[in-house]
Amino acid sequence: MSTLTRNIVLGAFAILGSAHAFGGTIDVSTNFNAPNNPSANSGFSYGSGSTSAGFTALTVLTPNCFSATPTYCLDGAGGFPNSASETWNGTASTLSSGTVTDPPNFVRMDPQGLGAIVRYTAAVSGSYTVAFTWEGADTNQHQDIGTLFANGVQQGVSHTINSQSDSFTYNATFSLNAGQTIDFIVTAPGASYDSSALGGTITTPGGASTPEPATLGMMLLAIPGLALVRRLRA
Repeated sequence: MSTLTRNIVLGAFAILGSAHAFGGTIDVSTNFNAPNNPSANSGFSYGSGSTSAGFTALTVLTPNCFSATPTYCLDGAGGFPNSASETWNGTASTLSSGTVTDPPNFVRMDPQGLGAIVRYTAAVSGSYTVAFTWEGADTNQHQDIGTLFANGVQQGVSHTINSQSDSFTYNATFSLNAGQTIDFIVTAPGASYDSSALGGTITTPGGASTPEPATLGMMLLAIPGLALVRRLRA
């Protein structure tokens, strides 16, 4: 491979695989991965399940839910009570729909009968510190149970929310290898009136970076270089 060809290839991959540094602290809510959240450059993913091993990605996407912009909802493909959901509130106000509330700077987690999981995947190996709050998010709140898992292992004890005014705060530090996960999991013995709101931060080792998804513009910039590689090889 010539020097010109090699430089074109490296440049194309640098465009498509650029990284975004978070200065060591990642906010669970402001980094919610939604197409209408331009600051969402983090390692978060969203699913249903009652344990880390049971994580199933939520696939139904609803932009601007709660009749407010910007918001975003992820849901399961099943109907009630088998369709856990998670909601991002990108406004500066508490949003509500029926009995459900979603404060700013929190992610609403509705486990229904499956459990709801907010997952962070470590970008690099090192020490991670989690500081978060769970609180009731339904004016007719039924019992929710919140647990934190790191690398598939439960950390500390489960915490129970029995009313909208209930909340608890938890801090923990643990070591993860790149690719291992932190899971915030909410389950409920029932399936109705059981939304919880999750807010907090993850402090990463040395301001770890995570890959930033390539935008269409980035991909278009890379295509001419890749085409030139093919011509050079021909």
